[in-house]
Amino acid sequence: MNDKRYNELMHVYFLNEISENEKIELENYLMEYDSAKKDFEKMKKLHRSFAANRPAPLSDRVLDESRQMLLRKLNAEESKINSFTKFLISAKNLIAVNSKLAFSGMATFVIGMLLGYYIFSPLDTQTPLVTENNGAFDLDKIRTGGVD
Repeated sequence: MNDKRYNELMHVYFLNEISENEKIELENYLMEYDSAKKDFEKMKKLHRSFAANRPAPLSDRVLDESRQMLLRKLNAEESKINSFTKFLISAKNLIAVNSKLAFSGMATFVIGMLLGYYIFSPLDTQTPLVTENNGAFDLDKIRTGGVD
C-alpha cells in the first residue's frame, strides 16, 4: 500500500481533477482503512472551511479603480525626481551613446589604416641611402639615382 499516492489522490479529489478510475481506487482504499477515512474527513472539513472563507471575486469596476490609483501613485513617485536629476540622467545617457559611437568609429579607422598599410605597402625593400662608409653618402650619386 502506498499512503503517499493515496494522500495525493485525496488532494486531487478535492480539486475536482481526479479521473473516475482514480476516484474508485481512492474510495476502495478509504473503505478498507479507517485511519485513511479519518484523514479524508479532516481534509474535507479543511477544504470546506477554505471554500467558506474564500474572498468574493472583485468586480471589473473595482479592479479598474485600483489600476488607476496605482498608475497615479507611480506617476507621483516619478515626478518626485527633481529636474536636475532628470538632466543628469539624460546627459549620462547622451554621453554613453555618443562614446559608444566614437569608440566604434575610432576602432573602424584604426583597422582601416592597418589594413591599408598592409595591402598597399611595397613588397620589395629599397636601397638604403646611408652606405657603410661611416654614415656619409655621396650627394652626386643621389642626383643620378644611385647610391653606393
